[in-house]
Amino acid sequence: MSIIEAVLLGIVQGVTEFLPVSSSAHLVLAQQLLNIQNNQTILFDLCLHLGTLAAVLWYFQKDLRRIVLSLFAIVQDLVFNMKLWFRHRSQGSEEPYRKVLATNYRRLAFWLVITTVPTAVLGYLLRDIALLAFQSLLMPGVLFFITAVMLLVADMVPKGKKTPRNMKPGDALIAGIFQGFSVLPGISRFGTGLSACLLAGLSRRFAVKYSMLMSIPAILGGMVLELTSVRGTLSVHPGIYLVGILVSAAASILTIRTMLRIVSGIKLRVFAFYCVLIGIVLIAVSFTR
Repeated sequence: MSIIEAVLLGIVQGVTEFLPVSSSAHLVLAQQLLNIQNNQTILFDLCLHLGTLAAVLWYFQKDLRRIVLSLFAIVQDLVFNMKLWFRHRSQGSEEPYRKVLATNYRRLAFWLVITTVPTAVLGYLLRDIALLAFQSLLMPGVLFFITAVMLLVADMVPKGKKTPRNMKPGDALIAGIFQGFSVLPGISRFGTGLSACLLAGLSRRFAVKYSMLMSIPAILGGMVLELTSVRGTLSVHPGIYLVGILVSAAASILTIRTMLRIVSGIKLRVFAFYCVLIGIVLIAVSFTR
């Protein structure tokens, strides 16, 4: 793998990860078109995902800091309320319980935990099917049509107004279920999350932001699964991996910034038509190889 190929793949990963299209399927297509051998792609794909993970962590660092602190506060209040419950029963105390979800960031942290659970379960259960799907362009091509349908349906629903304050546990759960299927190439992680959030009635800006935040544990989990598949020594020069990480991170930051700026005017049907087009291309290419 050359530096130019690493740059191209880094751009593909960084741009498509936070657009409602499948980054994994685009990577498979790009690698096949560049005739990159499979033994070079597993660890390199891991590095590309590391770049996108670093980008979203950096971009939302202030939010993430408050989310982490809120999680600790939630645990602390839950422990306090549990002790208080025993005190009520044994001593007849009338001390009031602490309100666990007292702030928007506490609610956001709680919703993200709920979302992560079904994503992790489905990602684990579908991992073998995903590995088989990566071996051909046919399956990703077919799955692109599913992404297109989700985007079209989400684009037709009225604009919602929900924020962390009035979001429901069911909304977070459904978003996690949708995202869990994104382990399959052709099913967009960001696209499924965004579609679920819009269908649940979240406001456009919050839906985009929540979809990006909930992708963090999903990307991390996917990296762990990919890491278990890595065998042997480095197949290319270490500098190539570093180039992939940096380019992927830079492209991801630009994509995140752009999506958040144009969120109110996003037409998901445009991405749906693109998914249909790229799906047709993948299917056609699969029959020529």
